[in-house]
Amino acid sequence: GESGTGPSGRLADAFVTLAERLEDHGYRTFGVVANHGYLSSFFRLNQGFQYWDPRPATEWSSAKYYLRFGLSRRILAGHPGAPHEGHRAFRSADEITREGLALLDHIGDREAFFFINYMDAHYPYLPPQPFADLVPGRDPAMDPAVLERKRRDVMLRGAQLTEAERAHLISQYDGGIAYVDSRFGQFLDELKRRGLYDDALIIVTSDHGEAFGERGFIDHGVSVYEDQVNVPLLIKYPAQEEAAVVSATVSSVDVVPTVLDVLEIESKAAFPGLSLRGDLSGRPDPVVAEHYPFEVLVKNDPRHGDVERALYDGGHKLIRRDGREELYDLNADGAERTDRGALDPERAAGMSGALNDWLGR
Repeated sequence: GESGTGPSGRLADAFVTLAERLEDHGYRTFGVVANHGYLSSFFRLNQGFQYWDPRPATEWSSAKYYLRFGLSRRILAGHPGAPHEGHRAFRSADEITREGLALLDHIGDREAFFFINYMDAHYPYLPPQPFADLVPGRDPAMDPAVLERKRRDVMLRGAQLTEAERAHLISQYDGGIAYVDSRFGQFLDELKRRGLYDDALIIVTSDHGEAFGERGFIDHGVSVYEDQVNVPLLIKYPAQEEAAVVSATVSSVDVVPTVLDVLEIESKAAFPGLSLRGDLSGRPDPVVAEHYPFEVLVKNDPRHGDVERALYDGGHKLIRRDGREELYDLNADGAERTDRGALDPERAAGMSGALNDWLGR
């Protein structure tokens, strides 16, 4: 991405992170990380953090992806710590929250920035009780190994989930979300107890959604449809007293400019996006979502072989994928079932041109 990294590349030194900018202004910076794959120090996403998960990057950060697609299983089998079906390779929300709470004692008299990363709303979807049974649909008889094989078949061979399999996976995914919500709530309660909550800027978001068989896809990182890219974004501003819902379409790249704006920090580095505290109606650039395919997926399934992009204009969304374009009215068709390109060719042409302009910047 424009300022991101992928599974095979490290963050370049030329990029300045939010943590680096805040550290320059005297902030203590803490990173509490569950994802030891993409968020390991190997990828340099810990730049600017005075505290980052103290454990070394796991040697399985790449190996787990081979297991994910059923490759090299004999090579990895038997190695201590190697991931396998039904095994959670990341720390739980309980562990992450305990670490975050302990770090509150190390703030001292300085301003502090916390990046807290949870992974429990993530495959293999193993929420603890009572969260596993919180949402109807769970089938305790389902074998994790069988589900893993079915998941690979859906991802790589075009198989379809049964209704029972889909209901089970969604119930456990939702249970994972509820589990994270509960444990992050404990962290917020402690901020309130210490008198830190009212003046804090708190942002809750996600890096992706999840597919459960829609259009033959499963998991995430496979498309720019709404089940993948429409993620929560909750912001509590310092001294905020009233809640509000903003319907404007925004981007995850807006988070960093928003933080710097609220904290009144000027940055020499040019961050993409714009502050969400301002007037969102006059956005100079359109919101665009992009998907770059995983190489291992491309080799196994031609559906994953093309870069996908989506451009938003009000309630409409243009998707460009596989050499064709699709137009959706999200206000009337949030599930993106009816392509309106032929029904509204003028709008489709205008949004296609806007996407070309964006690409030519």
